[in-house]
Amino acid sequence: MSTVLQVISRKDQEQYWDQSGQTYNFFSIDMFSRKFKESPIGKNLNNKISVPFDKSRSNKDAITFSVYSLPKWSLFKACLSREFLLMKRNAFIYAFKSIQLITIASIMMTVFLRTQMGVDIVHANYYMGALFYSLIILLVDGYPELSLTVERLPVFYKHRDLNFYPAWASAIPAAILKIPLSSLESVLWTSLTYYSIIP
Repeated sequence: MSTVLQVISRKDQEQYWDQSGQTYNFFSIDMFSRKFKESPIGKNLNNKISVPFDKSRSNKDAITFSVYSLPKWSLFKACLSREFLLMKRNAFIYAFKSIQLITIASIMMTVFLRTQMGVDIVHANYYMGALFYSLIILLVDGYPELSLTVERLPVFYKHRDLNFYPAWASAIPAAILKIPLSSLESVLWTSLTYYSIIP
């Protein structure tokens, strides 16, 4: 390809001049195109292209007649297995998040530990503080997932644009596989903090 670019470049074309008896003349791209079409190879190629393709001679399995070559269920299963593989590769992050959540829950248990706290206006601030802190911790606990998702976006866009699979085939398995992890984190947090804060 670089040779073709050099041949059509005004600056580099002279080094490929092979007519020893004639002086060098610059040939434009249009002239190259016209000369190729007038040559026997160009005429033969034009004749082959002008004949319509006979579909009866082709194999039905050789070409696909849909945008995606696989059925929707197969696309879903392929993306689900890929997402599961990516989650196994990032297992350290999920384990670290769970250990971090247990540690923060243990600290919160000691901060908000109230053995004789009633349900009244005075102690309502303690309950609201514990609820707000729990909400913020569970919200912030999902931030590492954002960086993992953003890191995979270029590959996602490339696969989508090249019609490897539709966007839903990637988004739905990712959401489904994150539900057990989110449930586990919520259960861990609630089981550790609820009974120590609420008398």
